[in-house]
Amino acid sequence: MLLATPALVIAATSEQKFDDWIVSNTCSQNTNRLCKGYYKQPIFAELHGQNPADLPITITSDEGSFVSKGTSVFNGNVIAVQGDKIIYADKAEVVHNPGTGTLETITAIGNVKIMQPGLRVDGDKAIAYVATDRKVIENAVYRVYSRHARGNADTLVVNGNNKMDLEPATYTTCAPGSDAWRLQASETNFNKDTGRGQAWHARMYMQNIPVFYWPYVNFPIDKRRQTGFLQPDFQSSSTNGKTLILPFYWNMAPNYDGTIRTNYMTKRGFKFDTLWRYLTASSNGSINFDFLPNDRTYRVLREDALADPGFIASTKRDDVLRRLDLKNYNRRYRYTWKHSSQISSKLLFTVDYTNASDGNYLNDFITNWNYASPQASNIYALQTAGLQYSDFFGSLKANMEEYKSFHAVNGPASSSQQLRKIPEFNFSSATFNLPYNFNWLINAIATNFKPRLINGDPNIYNYGQRLYMRPALMYSLMEPGWFIQPRVQLNQVRYANLRPGVTIEGTLQHATIKTIPLYDIKTGLIFERPLEIKNTNLLQTLEPTVYYLYVPDQDQSYLPSFDTGINTFDYNQVFRDNSYSGYDRVAQANQIGLGLATKFFNELTGDEIAMFGVGQIRYLSPNIVPVFETNNLDKHWSPIALVGKVRIAPKYTVEANLVRDKTSTKTASLQLYYRQSPTRIFNFGYQLNRNPALDDLNGVNLSDIKQVVASAAWQITPPMRLLGKAGYDLQFHHATNILAGLEYHSCCTAIRFIWTKDWQQNLSNRQGQYVYSVGLRIIFKGFAGVGSVEDSYLAQAIPGYTAQD
Repeated sequence: MLLATPALVIAATSEQKFDDWIVSNTCSQNTNRLCKGYYKQPIFAELHGQNPADLPITITSDEGSFVSKGTSVFNGNVIAVQGDKIIYADKAEVVHNPGTGTLETITAIGNVKIMQPGLRVDGDKAIAYVATDRKVIENAVYRVYSRHARGNADTLVVNGNNKMDLEPATYTTCAPGSDAWRLQASETNFNKDTGRGQAWHARMYMQNIPVFYWPYVNFPIDKRRQTGFLQPDFQSSSTNGKTLILPFYWNMAPNYDGTIRTNYMTKRGFKFDTLWRYLTASSNGSINFDFLPNDRTYRVLREDALADPGFIASTKRDDVLRRLDLKNYNRRYRYTWKHSSQISSKLLFTVDYTNASDGNYLNDFITNWNYASPQASNIYALQTAGLQYSDFFGSLKANMEEYKSFHAVNGPASSSQQLRKIPEFNFSSATFNLPYNFNWLINAIATNFKPRLINGDPNIYNYGQRLYMRPALMYSLMEPGWFIQPRVQLNQVRYANLRPGVTIEGTLQHATIKTIPLYDIKTGLIFERPLEIKNTNLLQTLEPTVYYLYVPDQDQSYLPSFDTGINTFDYNQVFRDNSYSGYDRVAQANQIGLGLATKFFNELTGDEIAMFGVGQIRYLSPNIVPVFETNNLDKHWSPIALVGKVRIAPKYTVEANLVRDKTSTKTASLQLYYRQSPTRIFNFGYQLNRNPALDDLNGVNLSDIKQVVASAAWQITPPMRLLGKAGYDLQFHHATNILAGLEYHSCCTAIRFIWTKDWQQNLSNRQGQYVYSVGLRIIFKGFAGVGSVEDSYLAQAIPGYTAQD
């Protein structure tokens, strides 16, 4: 039987010559490009489903002597082939049992090369014990092509096809001639069945300098999920001090696992972050639990706040709520459960629930790793569960929802206490076709609003029950080049059990109803023409659109406002039927929305290349001015809204929005995206959003937004990429966030360094401060199961960022 060696991860010293290593600077794969070369495998014979052990062994040499019982000797350019396995040697001795003639051993001597798919082993001598399927190779040097790995061992023992023992041995994924890192151990074994490697008395070397020692280490040798420690992280920040992060991955079963991150922060102490994931045939979900047994920084914060007489005596609502959320213990935690279960083909159950121990937790620890439900705010936490039924008629969802408010002592506080929806039933019907191009649908939402009452909160909240219904009857006539869509809607809200009640004609009532009809019609033309720009065939459309909306004037001032807001005016608002968000209000209207858009499409692919639009509303009744235009001096026309999106070339995309009246610009935004390649990206953004309301703290238009931000991830050489982000507040003249980083990727290592500076508003003393942090990560590719430095924080900070291999 031919010597068979399993494809397992091992290593080699840089002094060894690798005649199968091809130097190249034009590799297509990123890993090979970083390594400036690749291992070239030989071409093996096709087996066509045959078992290699059943195939005959063919031996050729310059000379030899063969005996059927005893020892056969072959000399000079010995080549032994069995199926897709090949042995090269200067000499081979093949021993058959003298009595039975059974093959017992094959000994290859001098310049031994053992090759099979995915693996090559070189050595001075190799002995195969056929009966026990045990092979011993002396002074072995080998590489595993699938792992881009190499190594050596004084003695290599193969037991069967899937297990290997080495004494002593090295392991690295670096290219030949480079030992940026290597693992060296007195004893190592590999098990292909489990996908694990084990090493005893293991030392990690970087450029021949020992940097770490393990009495015992267990590591993956393939890409299967395996239990074990992941690469550690180091961070430093002005709020947490120096932080060492040691992650541990627990592969409990194929369908559920866990990650435990142990953080030690010099200013706070220990913090444990956990993520548990599960998957079944009909459901999936994740659970997070973070815990600090004794947060020293929080203890100092509490002591300083309680020692402040002004804070203790303040009767302002925000200070009252901050005091209530300030806990008298140092144990801190946050937990999140996100779950989705497809109970049947029509029934879906979902949960998204987050809670924290105190008002400061979300502000102190903004999640930037794999959290079950990404943290969208440091003020609110979503708590919701729902059951949804869907079929031909539409969908019906029953859910309970709350945005729980948190009030940080040294940070922002929520402007209002959010009402809980306990419960809410939401029905959205399908669109049903009627004769003569008519359609109808109905949406209905029944909600029971309840406040989360907090002892000491001075506010009195309106709450009660609301039933919202909006049936709609539509007519749609669409022909090539034009369309017309009239619609009639009936908006009805019913309120019951209102507390404290509403006053109607001088009488306090706890129930009321309001029904308001809405009439609108939308029509437009679509002109098309072929166009050629720079040898590219395009299709241009010109689309004038007219939208008439009439809503009669009805007094709604006495109605409660549970979830009503004001929509920001933009191009899309020109064609909406309500300037309010939520369901408590419908804006009076008698107006015509006028819009003109032009679009450019690639005639071959159908991709949209560019879109430009301009829109404005003509008010037919001067006394009717929408709520978002209280400062508009022109009672006949709305501000003009412009929108544009252009893909100048495959690498450039520009998006812009502008809203302006006769005297000033209301909102403006500009976004530029440049994508030269996945490793060379640049983003620029400008945003202006005016709000005339004054902030109650200092009388400045604090809610106005006027900012610029730029970010980039730019590869300056194949192994090195610069990272950066800079944001600046043009209204208050300070930087909002700055990020500077460097990523270095070589064939077998990756290093990332990140420095950040973030502005944090401190409303307790009406000031702000910068929070600094530094992070460092070193990755040995092919070891500890980590091969990239992808980080959700960078992906969010730099749009378009992706990790390198």
